[in-house]
Formats: sequence, structure tokens, C-alpha cells
Amino acid sequence: MFKKSTALCILAVATAAIFAACQKQTPQKTSAPSNTASRSAASAVSSSTSSAAASSSASSFPAPESDPLYVKAYGYYAADRYDDAISVCNQALAANPNCFWAYNVKGIATYFANGNSAAASCLNLIDKSTTIDPDYSYGYFNKALIQKGLKDWNDSLANFNKVLALKPGDTWSYYGIATVYADTDQTDQALQYLKLAIDTDPSGVKAQVQDDMNRHFSRLKDDPRFQALVGS
Repeated sequence: MFKKSTALCILAVATAAIFAACQKQTPQKTSAPSNTASRSAASAVSSSTSSAAASSSASSFPAPESDPLYVKAYGYYAADRYDDAISVCNQALAANPNCFWAYNVKGIATYFANGNSAAASCLNLIDKSTTIDPDYSYGYFNKALIQKGLKDWNDSLANFNKVLALKPGDTWSYYGIATVYADTDQTDQALQYLKLAIDTDPSGVKAQVQDDMNRHFSRLKDDPRFQALVGS
């Protein structure tokens, strides 16, 4: 799975304000912690914090710089300081119970802190964000990450595709779909979506693939089509 890197906030003055409050930089945590994962385990499992994914600019979710609390919360989350991120989200929700981004960041931070044992409550939190703003693609992205960690493959694919419907061409949703197919031994589909991801961000995705080689792509590494895609 990929890291907490890109995949995140999403995808006219009034729209700009909402857009900013919903968004975040490209999803970086693209993998999910295991059932017994602690904060350190979750960090290890997540490949999304890699510098390659973090440096990607293609199809990223812009950070809501207009909201200082979001910037602070996401900064803590990106640094794996999950308790601090959750605390800032709680501040935002105390000030505004309809602060949709706070439900989302709180949900994904709680998940990476606690793993699959907390998945149901984390999904409920993120559901609140997309109920308040049904066009908040970063919420669907994080649902897909959690569902991937749970091996709820169909639901994960559905939510990655919701991101793509809202933000066509999103690199890290293509990549997430590729990893789902790779994890379920659907090689042709994995290669199809991996190519789509690479086409949008060649260097970032190829670097992420190297990070995720053993996690997702070990069964593909000897396939000539895979080697041609990633340049190995």
C-alpha cells in the first residue's frame, strides 16, 4: 500500500474556501496498519510517507492553507504525531461541529495510531466528513485506505473510484487500485492501473513502487510487462 503521501485532500470565491478546507497534499499513507499495529507498526506498514510520494505534484490534493487548524492537524498527521493531530481536530470540532475535514483527519489519524481494531469507528468518523460534504474526495480516499487494510477489496475499489470521479486522473487513487489488484492476484488489472499512475507521475510512482515491492508487487517483479513499466 502506499503511504500517507499523496492521497489526500481534494479534489469562484466561496468554492475556493471550501476547496481549501477540504484539501491536502497528495496522499502519502497508502497502506494500512495491521490489526495489532501500534503507532510504530502503522508507520512501518505505511509506505505513503516516502519522500518520493510526498514530492509528487501530479494530481495532488491541495492543502487548505486558509485554515490554520487544518494545516496544523495535517502537519502532525504527516509527521506521524497522531495524538497531536487528533487533539487539533477536536479543537476544530469544538469550534464547528460541521468541520468536515476534522472528522476525516481525526479518523485517518486514529486508524494509523491503532490499526484495524479501530477501523469501524474511524470509518464512522470519515463518513461524517463525506456526509457533510459529499464532494470531499480526500474522505473517500481515506475510506479506501482503511478498507484496503481490512481487505474489503470491493469497498476499497469503490471509494478509490469515487475519488477518480471527483478528481479525474488522480495519481494515488490509480496507484491504490493497482495495489488492490496486485494484492488479489489480478495481474492484468494491476498493470493497467499502475500504468495510469505512472503516466501521471513517472518518478514519484516508480519510487513508490520500489518502496512497496515486497509489500505489493513481489509476484509481479519478474513479469516483463511490470519490468518495462517500472524500468527494472
